Amino acid sequence: MKRMNKILALFLALAILLSVSAVVFAASTGTLRIVKYSNDAAGQLSTAAYVGESIPTLEERLAAYAIEGIEFTYLKIADFNYNDSTGELLYSVSAGIGAPFSGMTGSVTAQALYDALAQKLDEAGGKTAVKNLVNGVSTKITTNTNGVASASNLALGMYLVVETGTNNDISETFDPFLVSIPQPKKDGAFIYNVTVYPKNGEDTPDLSKTVSDSGAVGTYDHTTDVSIGDKVYYKIESNLPVVEKDDSLTYLGKYEFVDTRVAGLTFNNDVVIKVDGNTWDSSYYTVTKTSSTVTTITVTAAGLANINTVNNGGVLMEISYSCTLNSNAVLGNDGNDNDVVLSWNRNGYTDETLKDCCHVYTYGIELTKSFSGGEGDYSKVKFTVQNGEGKYINAAETAVGSGIYVVNGVSDTAIEFTPSSTTHAIVLKGLEADTYSIVETATDENYSKLTSTIEVEITAAEGTATCPDCNQKFLVASATVNSAAVTMKADGASINAIAPLNVVNTGIILPPTGSTGTWMISVFGILMMAAAAFVIVMVCRKKKETNA
Repeated sequence: MKRMNKILALFLALAILLSVSAVVFAASTGTLRIVKYSNDAAGQLSTAAYVGESIPTLEERLAAYAIEGIEFTYLKIADFNYNDSTGELLYSVSAGIGAPFSGMTGSVTAQALYDALAQKLDEAGGKTAVKNLVNGVSTKITTNTNGVASASNLALGMYLVVETGTNNDISETFDPFLVSIPQPKKDGAFIYNVTVYPKNGEDTPDLSKTVSDSGAVGTYDHTTDVSIGDKVYYKIESNLPVVEKDDSLTYLGKYEFVDTRVAGLTFNNDVVIKVDGNTWDSSYYTVTKTSSTVTTITVTAAGLANINTVNNGGVLMEISYSCTLNSNAVLGNDGNDNDVVLSWNRNGYTDETLKDCCHVYTYGIELTKSFSGGEGDYSKVKFTVQNGEGKYINAAETAVGSGIYVVNGVSDTAIEFTPSSTTHAIVLKGLEADTYSIVETATDENYSKLTSTIEVEITAAEGTATCPDCNQKFLVASATVNSAAVTMKADGASINAIAPLNVVNTGIILPPTGSTGTWMISVFGILMMAAAAFVIVMVCRKKKETNA
């Protein structure tokens, strides 16, 4: 019914021809002019195509919606054959014209030509069959920057016009149509310069890339924060552009995703693709790891055929996979980016691209230890760190004695960290935004260890800067130590990366002057013992005197 309405609109003007009683042709040739606009201009045009005189005011108003590069091929299929006695405008089909016009001999009406075309287009594969009539025909015109394609000095007659070249936006080419040159007017005059305003179905894909720290439904966004060693789950979604099953011009010729990530993300090679909710066969796509940071996901010929002839586009493609945040991860505001570029085309036309990205953040804690006397043994100091779920942070030291640890997971068993003997610091790199409980479990034997737990809270929230690719806000971190705000330190060029805190042993088992304090205690002890001995001697002497 849709096609019937389209073609019928093209013949509304032709209907007048059937009742003209006296015709005087003022010219022997005419002009065909086709003007193409995008669907954004649909509200300015009727629901069907218009055929007749040009409308300059309309074209001026719709100039911004003009579509360039659409090719039309036209073929004269019949000559005029005017019947003076009846006043009918008839057509005689040219020799050699194939179906649906083959076998139409003698003089036929415009209605008969229209009916033949409409019937063919309603058949399965009919649109392709009609388009085949113009294969090899060189009479082609292409729309310019104003959306106009035109052919002049055309002999009077009936023309078949077929859209034979389109672009990536067009999801449905306009049905082949017939146009008579000239066209009649209501006053009995004729239009020799005929303008057609056909409309196409249009559709293009979209692209979205999101990330989750768990992979659970409803947890995906353009940003997340995790610890090093954790998996992050990615989802690439693209609504496939609509294609017309009976028109290979609209078929997808390429659909390819190039996924690029930073060195801090390790690809786990676990791609799963679903189309319209159904898991795709692995023969429908290939996954090629072109480098340690680039993976290309390409829809194969079999996959394209599935889209073009089975799904007809217009459905959702979902690509899922995971990465693991590794020791190369960047801490702080700079984040660890992962972007995807979709390259696609219809029927081999010039590639078009879409891009989207998402960002994974991770942070750190720097605990600087000091002794009030300045002479403690840092190798004797040990701390444990627990996350908000009560799990102990596990980490590997980058070099023995460096005090720099890279997080590699969590454990139910306490893992102890020792500060560097030179920097006196413990640096934990690769922590998600969370609340961390820090406990000193051991210290120099001459000093008391902390009796209270230190709480460090790292928070990540949207900042003011916006990513130019995904149009989402970057995350900015802040931190508190025992509820007091601290200024986060940079890690290289990336700011707001590490939450700092200082720990000083203030409790005393021995005086905080170290060896001097020990000497004083020893002297004091000796003096006390001597005094006690003196008292005992004096008591004993007095007792003897009393007894005497």
